[in-house]
Amino acid sequence: MSYVSIYKPVNDRITKLSTDNSNEVIGLLIGNLINDTLVIEDSITGEFSGEPHRVVLHPQTVAKIADDLVKGRLKGNIVGWYHSHTEDGIFFSQTDVETQQKLQQFSSLTVGMVVDARNGEVGFFRLDSSGKPVRVPEDKVKVFSRRSEAASIKEPSTIQAGKPRPRIRGPVPIKLILGIILVALVISLSILGIQTLSTRPVPSRAMIYHIPVGNALVGSSISIIANSTGIKNMTLFYSKDGEPFKAVEMNLTAPGQFQATIPSYEVTGNISYYLEGATDAGGNIASDMFHVLVADFNLTPANQTVTVYRNATIPYTTFLSLVSINGFSDSVKISTSGEPNGVTLVNPDSERPGTMISIGITATSNASVGSFPVYITASYPLEGSQTIERTARLMVTVTDFDLTVSPSTMSLVAGSEGQFTITVTTSDGFAAPISVAVTDVPQGAKIALSSGNGSSLLSVPGTVSLAIQTLGVRQGTYTITITVKASLHEGGYIIHSQRIQVTVR
Repeated sequence: MSYVSIYKPVNDRITKLSTDNSNEVIGLLIGNLINDTLVIEDSITGEFSGEPHRVVLHPQTVAKIADDLVKGRLKGNIVGWYHSHTEDGIFFSQTDVETQQKLQQFSSLTVGMVVDARNGEVGFFRLDSSGKPVRVPEDKVKVFSRRSEAASIKEPSTIQAGKPRPRIRGPVPIKLILGIILVALVISLSILGIQTLSTRPVPSRAMIYHIPVGNALVGSSISIIANSTGIKNMTLFYSKDGEPFKAVEMNLTAPGQFQATIPSYEVTGNISYYLEGATDAGGNIASDMFHVLVADFNLTPANQTVTVYRNATIPYTTFLSLVSINGFSDSVKISTSGEPNGVTLVNPDSERPGTMISIGITATSNASVGSFPVYITASYPLEGSQTIERTARLMVTVTDFDLTVSPSTMSLVAGSEGQFTITVTTSDGFAAPISVAVTDVPQGAKIALSSGNGSSLLSVPGTVSLAIQTLGVRQGTYTITITVKASLHEGGYIIHSQRIQVTVR
């Protein structure tokens, strides 16, 4: 049995519609087959009259669905149907089986979704080869929030090597959908049994007319306006990025016209919404699910951690991506905060999304060594006092090394040799290669450096020996300079030096 994956806003909408009504509800499931997963991406319903053990989907609703399919306003495939039970829990009645048979003849993957209106429990059913209802196991059902996760369920393979994989019939092709609706929802008056289609006339034709809001700006309110006939009140249901739906009672602003606002503080991600109206005839009608793409931006560092060397000759440069989401193109202000004493960040005043931001970081010789959080913020001012901010956190490690030479002074008889030990200790995060150089050597003296690797390159932390031979050196006191250099990126470096005194007698 293949998997079933349902988009969370759709699952929540159907569940809420079921639990909010004392009578039963009904509709169709829209989606596609991805690998072995039946992905339910939307649902559709219309005006229906429900009773505790019966629900009537009105003929004009069927006609509208058929018209939407033919004219391409409804995208995807019909992959099943849903209805609620007000009593007795999750099961498939004999009339449910008959309904499922009508749809499953077009695809073996078509499902029937049942909602327990008392507690919101959901179950999915198919018919086996003998025509008996079988519930899809819970471990094969997934509710997804991001469409990229829709088909992430994987079934362990049980097919033996050399045997062909069984072929699964996919969702119903668009050209057959109208036939399914007419066969499954019109011809058979008893097709739904407890969930029965009625062809009787209805007192009035309730409709919702709405031009969907397709785009919005982050941090800006969204006004939803709908016109209607035969509707006495209307509710807006909206969800941000797959979160639970929130309900807003819409205001009647003119005869048949309703309006509600999604507040600006909620518009921080893509919005899904739908409208539900209570009809004059006592039923309910729900619109399609609509999706608002919210223009936004984000700040993503190329590296979460950076290492800065004290007193380096050139700044360390790190980069952040200023990402445009859904076409956002306005300039945003760039600022930094959290820098410890002695650490400076240099950044551009403003940038447009879709660019790379370079941040130069320097640390003075008196900056404290250690790791510190630093924050880069991109700010976008809105009308009034509201500002949208996106902040990235960097861990900045300030590091350095210390140099000691022992002894610092030495007295030698002319022609003899003296030994000095050069010791380098490093702070956390130090990783630059180090070299040792000796200058101001008295004329006639010979020096030799020896380290663990046999060169002037020093493994850090570590030591290197300096041998001075004074054969041929005149008597006197000489000051010798020992310089240790750490080579950094892009030609930068840091150096520490120490002077020692050698007296030749």
